Formats: sequence, C-alpha cells, structure tokens
Amino acid sequence: MSRNIEGTISLDGLIEGRLPGIEDAEEKLRSWTRFVEGVNLGFSLEVKGGSFSILADNAARTIDSIGPDPIQVISSAMKELIKLFPPPERQRVMSTVRSVEYRKGQERQTLYAFNAIGDVQTQQRNIDVETTPPPQPLTRREKIRMAVSTLLILALMAGLSAFIVPWRSWFHSVKNDVAGFDASKIDVDASAFAPLIHVDSTEVRGNDLIVRLKVDRGALPAPQSTANPSTTTNPTTIPSAPKPAPPAALDAWRLGYAHLEYFDEKGEFVSFMQIWLKGLWNKDTMEIRIPLSRERRPGKIVITY
Repeated sequence: MSRNIEGTISLDGLIEGRLPGIEDAEEKLRSWTRFVEGVNLGFSLEVKGGSFSILADNAARTIDSIGPDPIQVISSAMKELIKLFPPPERQRVMSTVRSVEYRKGQERQTLYAFNAIGDVQTQQRNIDVETTPPPQPLTRREKIRMAVSTLLILALMAGLSAFIVPWRSWFHSVKNDVAGFDASKIDVDASAFAPLIHVDSTEVRGNDLIVRLKVDRGALPAPQSTANPSTTTNPTTIPSAPKPAPPAALDAWRLGYAHLEYFDEKGEFVSFMQIWLKGLWNKDTMEIRIPLSRERRPGKIVITY
C-alpha cells in the first residue's frame, strides 16, 4: 500500500526477553503468534539460546481487517502473551511495539509497553498529515469489462494453446472473480456454543463475510466475579458460563476466544482462525469479519471451541 492511505494501520518494533520458565515455552510463544494471525496481526518469533524476540510485521493493512478498535485488539493480544510468563518474570519482558494509523488528515501513533506488573500500557500522539483516500473497489461492471477484454486477447491465442490450456477451469476462475459472494449460500454453524451463542445474521461486505453473533442472557446465571483475576482487567463483569453448554465451550467462553474453521464449496477444509468472544461479555451482539477466498469459495463456516 502507498503511504498515508486513510483507513490503514501498520506495526513495527518488537517484544523481547528471556524465555518464560514454563514447559514448552517456545511452542507456546509460537502458538501465540498463530493465535494473533486470527485477528490479522503479524508477528514472527526468533529464539536464540534462552532468549526470544517477537518482531512485528510492518506491512500495512486495513483497520477494518483488525476491528473497529485496533488499539484495543493489539493491547488485548499482548496481554494474552504476557500471561504466558510467571508474574516474577513479566517485568523483564520489554516491548517497543508501535502502531501507526491513518485517518482522514491524521496520523495516530500508539506505543505499547509492559508495566512493572506485566499489564499493557499505551501512549498516543496524533499528528496532522496529508492523507490519501483509499482506492475505490471495482464495480461489477468494471470487473466484467476487464474479464471480457482479457477473453478477447486470449481468444487470439486459442488456436495455439487450445491443446494445453484448461479452458473450462479458467472460465470457472474468471466467473468466480466476477461474481460476488452470496451470504445466504454460506452455512455458518455455531451450534457448538448452543444455547449460549447463536448466529443472528450474516452479510457480505466486499470480500469479507460479516457474521453477527448474539448471546442469550437467559442461558446465563447472574454475573459473578471470576476466580482468576488475571483473565481480565474488570473481572466482576464476566458472566458465569451457562450450565447447558459443553464443558469445552464453557472454557472457551471464560477464556474469551473461539476457533473458526473454513470449508470450501466441496466441503474440504481450507483454513482456521481464532476469534475473540470477549466482545459478548458486556454486550448482547458482536460482529466478526471473515476474509473470503475467491479461489476456494466458502461453503461452510464452523465456529467451535
């Protein structure tokens, strides 16, 4: 992406220190880097001797691909990381991570650091800068026009390449590129969390599927404080998980994240990501954004634990 594009964010800096004094420390750090990929945050782990460094991927990405409040998402992700370290070791973990967001006419810089007790603190400053509006997506008509132009050019070569070019699959690929996604044809299954959580609605925005999840407060007893205050900065607001749900679903609810699996139109597994559930602790609904693949168009999305 070009510089100063409105609606984009990039990260730089790193997190470093000694490996935590826990079993399978390196693998658990790598699990964290895979976990944050689910919210479109890129970090890479390097381990040398008994020390580690986690480098932020500085590629620019859209703010919407992370969430409406990316600073909160980044802070929450770093809080999950520091929980891997025993409390006495947390003050020795150093962070120079910084995010740079571009809004209309403004650059927002945010620094993320760990304090003495291992919590995440942020410092911000806003700078007035010249910004560029994001490029407008191609309309359906423009996509069709481009595809037709490509077909006309390739038709001139058809006599030379007909015996080696897989035209049927190529036309199918062009059709997929031009055609939009239909949310009604994508099965979103959250039954693993029933009756606590269910899918309220789905819609397609660009190349993303927006799934609105809703929590059934009738399945919850009265809110009570948690026995593990390190799981949140405001423990008294965490509702106790409902009894009818399976134990694994209750654990996922208390930890605040779920597992999302993506299957294509043929029912073949494509990929997975992790999503935050903490947005439902104090709200009745939340939206999750799922990037869709045109090469392997979605047939089913499964939200499980």
